[in-house]
Amino acid sequence: MKTKKIIAAILAMSTAGILISGCTGGDEQQGNVKLKYIMPGPGIQENSKAVWEEFNKKLGEKLPGITVDFEIIPLAEYKQKVMLMMSAREQIDILNNYGLDFATEVGNGTFTVMNDLLDEYGKDISKALPEWIWDYETIDGNIYGIPTYQMMGQTRCICFVKELADQYLDLEALRKAIDSSPQWSQEVYDILTKYCEDVKASGINFKSTSILNLKGLDTITGPYGVRYGDEGCEVVNVYANENSDVRYKTAREWMEKGYIRQDALSCTDEADYNGKIDGNLFWDEVYSPYQADILTEQYGVEIITVPYDVEPYIGMKALAGGTSITESSAYKKEAMQVLNLLQTDKELYNLLVFGIEGEDYTVESEGRIRTSYDSSPTANDSYGLYKWIVGNSSLAYNIQSEPDSYNTWAFEEVNNSPNRSYLMGFQADTTQITDMLSQVSSIVTQYLQPLNVGSVDDWEGNYNEFKEKLRIAGEEQIIEELQKQINEFLENNK
Repeated sequence: MKTKKIIAAILAMSTAGILISGCTGGDEQQGNVKLKYIMPGPGIQENSKAVWEEFNKKLGEKLPGITVDFEIIPLAEYKQKVMLMMSAREQIDILNNYGLDFATEVGNGTFTVMNDLLDEYGKDISKALPEWIWDYETIDGNIYGIPTYQMMGQTRCICFVKELADQYLDLEALRKAIDSSPQWSQEVYDILTKYCEDVKASGINFKSTSILNLKGLDTITGPYGVRYGDEGCEVVNVYANENSDVRYKTAREWMEKGYIRQDALSCTDEADYNGKIDGNLFWDEVYSPYQADILTEQYGVEIITVPYDVEPYIGMKALAGGTSITESSAYKKEAMQVLNLLQTDKELYNLLVFGIEGEDYTVESEGRIRTSYDSSPTANDSYGLYKWIVGNSSLAYNIQSEPDSYNTWAFEEVNNSPNRSYLMGFQADTTQITDMLSQVSSIVTQYLQPLNVGSVDDWEGNYNEFKEKLRIAGEEQIIEELQKQINEFLENNK
């Protein structure tokens, strides 16, 4: 497989909110089954109770005697809260596994095996999702979750204000340099550096910029990922490998020249300066063919985008996780029946995701709605959940920021791409390296961001210190263990 056909970018998503809960009551009342469903989401919203009451009413028409008690936990708190709930043996029947250590929880017996449940009560799900996607939630032939189905590509893009890029950026050279290297090269950064210099020389004092998001690596666990090449798969620390020098050197040079703002390490308003002539000179976003148009409408100034990767690529790991049924649930059959509907019934899915028509959204045309948000709902919106968390987002309405052809692109073009990782479905067993991974995580937290924004005077000395601490923490053993597991996976899946 050619290197440029097996590269991937890191997709980073973030949100905020607060803990919310739906209906109250015990596991079973008057012979009826009440399921507890836990997922991350945007936080408490004005219309949550009304939406969930309507959902249970509709559900009762299809599955009499079954209701769902939803509990939505803020994304940043999700893993910790779920761990505490499980330690306290609280009732959980359906659990979204996004952000959890999937393989570890499978090993701990947290999730039930779904194979027979799917065969008997989830046949519609099996028909609705492509066969290859089940690898993401399968370990040793057993399915432990329903994989989130969304646009499965992982490409990001660099965004520019067109007015500036047309005058000062060699766009053709940039595209060629990006395409010619699986990771960010010195050539790419040299082109961007000249862009910064020329804009500055023109008298435009832009606010800031930043080094680019990671490219060309599939993530495994923690800061470790796989780099593909002609010789196969190589495990590396994505923040400390031979390609990292150019990142940190460039970040320091840009900070010294004023291309990165001096308070970059502590500022929280970076996004406020996107799309402004005197704002951020360039920034990155998740890529789609429509992103430039979406951002142009959002900022009121024409934006152009340059994708990290030329072709759609589907990585080894489903970054959006999936939905599991707990082994402790007394209602596994009923839980699967609910998921079978929620993953295939457009009315129920969109009711849970978008709320009630006329209260939480308005209909613009068939399959197209207008919400109070353009991307993701927040606690300040009347209602809205993350469509990718709920599950099969091919069922979702298009909102005003999405073109009518979005689903065609996402589910027929990108998701049908043959350009998929041959490590798809690999799940790292971190049992033997858990303590070392914890130490490495603390070290990364200490060193990474100052290097990324160029805030340390001696970037090279700081980077060498970073690598030495990683070595002492056991990085060589971690990489050796992960490489061994990957080699065994490849050997067993020839």
